[in-house]
Amino acid sequence: MKGHSLFFAAGTVSLALFAIPAAVQAAESPSFDNIGISYVDIDFNSRSLTGFAINAEKTLPFGFFLSADALNFAENFGDRVVIDGVGNEAKYRYSFLNANLNYKLVDRGGFTAYAGAGLSYVKDEVIVRGQFSDSNSENGWNMLVGIRHAITSVIELDANIRHLNIADSSEQIISVGARLYPSNRISLNLGYTEIHNNFTYIEFGVSYHF
Repeated sequence: MKGHSLFFAAGTVSLALFAIPAAVQAAESPSFDNIGISYVDIDFNSRSLTGFAINAEKTLPFGFFLSADALNFAENFGDRVVIDGVGNEAKYRYSFLNANLNYKLVDRGGFTAYAGAGLSYVKDEVIVRGQFSDSNSENGWNMLVGIRHAITSVIELDANIRHLNIADSSEQIISVGARLYPSNRISLNLGYTEIHNNFTYIEFGVSYHF
């Protein structure tokens, strides 16, 4: 799965950078001013979980833009945690945040290629009801490169590859997504992200554009 996704994302970026169709010139510019929320369906170590994601972007002068995204999900273990012979209800909670400053390398009609860098934060927490809680958090950094293409005034595609470095370990995160605009201010979003081959998720959401 990971090899196919990496090949697809890299191929998409390469084709878009070196073979921009003439139709792009007439398309509207993709949105970089928005805030959204998504329902997230996660495959984590072969377990099916659900959570939510929040993302926002804001255009700055001279081709720069800010972006931030957060992922949060939890898993309940019921009474499977046994302490002193008694089953206790436990919960595992995971949070992941990126905040980036990005620059539009190419901004031509409906096509934008961009790159950025920023800070990352991850936190995992185990809570055993009535007993204890324990958490661990780490800070790091990330760099990404991506493309965004407004195919028409109502359909927009995005693909990016992010290098993440946290706690002396690194990952390559691949994300692809699409937006459908029923109006100028609202989009319906669908996305797929692979952090590694045992941590992937699909998100369904809505964004407000300003």
